[in-house]
Amino acid sequence: MSSIPRSLVFARLGWFLLAGIALALEIALIPANIAGLYTDWQVMQSFLALDEVVSLQVLGGSVLVLRYLVVGFFWAAALVVMLFVGWRENPHTGFGLFTSAMLIVLPLLFSGVIGNYSGFTPPWDVILTIAGQVLLLLALVFFLLFYFLFQDGRFAPRWMGWIALLIGAVLVVVTLILLLGEPEAEWAWVANLIATLAAFLLGVGSQLYRYFRLDDASQKSQVKPVLVALVLVPLLILIPDLFGSSVWIGVFNIFGTLLAPALLPLALLWAIFRRGLWGIDLAPRRKKQVIVLALSLVLVWMVGLGVVYQANAPETAEAVAFDPLPASVQPRPVIIDTDMAPDDWMAILYLLQRPDIDVKAITVVGTGETHCAPGVRNALRLVALAGENGIPAACGRETPLAGNQAFPEAWRTRADTLGGLDAPEIDMPPSQPGAVELLINAINASPEPVTLLTLGPLTNLAEAVQADPAIVRNIEQIYMMGGALEVLGNVSYAGIDNQVAEWNIFIDPLALREVLESGAPVTFVPLDATNHAPVNLDFYFQLQANHRTPEAAFVYDLLTAQFDSVTSGIYYFWDPLAAAILVDESLGYIKEGNILVNVQPGTSYGLTRLLTSGLPARYAKSVDAGRFEYEFLRALNQP
Repeated sequence: MSSIPRSLVFARLGWFLLAGIALALEIALIPANIAGLYTDWQVMQSFLALDEVVSLQVLGGSVLVLRYLVVGFFWAAALVVMLFVGWRENPHTGFGLFTSAMLIVLPLLFSGVIGNYSGFTPPWDVILTIAGQVLLLLALVFFLLFYFLFQDGRFAPRWMGWIALLIGAVLVVVTLILLLGEPEAEWAWVANLIATLAAFLLGVGSQLYRYFRLDDASQKSQVKPVLVALVLVPLLILIPDLFGSSVWIGVFNIFGTLLAPALLPLALLWAIFRRGLWGIDLAPRRKKQVIVLALSLVLVWMVGLGVVYQANAPETAEAVAFDPLPASVQPRPVIIDTDMAPDDWMAILYLLQRPDIDVKAITVVGTGETHCAPGVRNALRLVALAGENGIPAACGRETPLAGNQAFPEAWRTRADTLGGLDAPEIDMPPSQPGAVELLINAINASPEPVTLLTLGPLTNLAEAVQADPAIVRNIEQIYMMGGALEVLGNVSYAGIDNQVAEWNIFIDPLALREVLESGAPVTFVPLDATNHAPVNLDFYFQLQANHRTPEAAFVYDLLTAQFDSVTSGIYYFWDPLAAAILVDESLGYIKEGNILVNVQPGTSYGLTRLLTSGLPARYAKSVDAGRFEYEFLRALNQP
């Protein structure tokens, strides 16, 4: 009996080591993948197209099951190749070991089961992260080489090896840069895509060269299923990236990047059992035994996944029987001054649903996110959605009192179209007074002091105060969403060189100063408070289970349309929170102070800060987010 070559012994030991590490990485990340299911990119890209036919929970669970089913197919194929090729003495032993090793690590590249291990305690977080990145690179290299080496482990033609080495080196370097250095580097992504396409085209060319040089029909039949899989897998994965970004491309991504990779292990199993690839010739009974064993391993894997899923699955919300809001004998007169941004829509519907609030008028800020004509129309469409009528709406000037600041045009286009959401179409009323005249008339006509809710730049209100300073005497309070008193601003996210200003103030800081100097009572609801009230997935699921009225359904559709912002943690209850504090100040921690407004051009333009040299006002320092969310849902779901 001949002894086993030492190199083969080490190769097999290396296979076991690699298999152990890969399996440990895949199992270790299952709880984290379950916890992050609803923020998964494949789920998010597809949900917008499928939200009317399937819930986010069902879609997320389906993606998880399919993802790990693909992993099961890879492992089943890897074990079969190892058992019948890599573990036996034959001319294909070495390449069988290589193919089996590739099948073990490829799920880390294709199926999204590799990621951030920061949830583990040190030093395991670092160890697992490094191991995952090393295996990710190995998967990339193995997959590239397989294109050039299948089916006998040799390059054909031989000079193709040098090209494969060059492309492989580029891919490894670029991947390392993306993993460790510059994940946002556009040039690196372009280089990665070009190198991947080059490897794919040359690899397929190499395989076709081999195929058409084969004289043996049986060999061609063995190679054909794998060759087809090698062509289809990259195509189905890359096509979505080549055709841009849309919700339906996101749906295709599920079948491309999730299911398509399974074609490779399935093609190998078919070639082995049905075509005798690598000389494997099993008796029919033996084939059935191996297939049953492989399917049993996949079944055990999926059952284990189910057990872990039950222990780590994110909680889902249930329908709530909200108490009815108490009727009010004398509702508070309120005027809404809005720039008609998406969060304004939520605030307007919230107030229109309150029996203790009587909305007297809606004035649209022309310097805000919407343009005047569509802004007024959309405001009246929301009024109609809430079942109200007779509430007048008008728009003000479209330039700030000073400067030329403006919201990004893409935001304005979205606001002009109401985000494409459904709301009743209305016939525009005859020409009405502008926003300033409507404000003055509505305030003066009220027999009791009016409360104002301002949800955008204060251009309209500043002009009204300038035109008729006496209206201040009939203003009970102005609740204003705006300012960043002790926190950073938010305009820098649009690429503006300003770290301190908040959008509503940045557009027209002079208007704010005019209002404060008028002596009008102002309560700021600044970023200091709204930062405590993000629109998160917990709230989204609560709304998903509780959107029984047209108003609640509209808000649900609105948040679904902005689902990526919700899951990325950059969306907050800015304006709805201001509306809720107007109704019930106990939702926030209200303090008094002097607020300075900077109107001098520069990198601190629109700064609002608590300083003794400022003008007196009140401000919400923080908020009870949990109670706010309940009251917000309660109001939206009032019949």
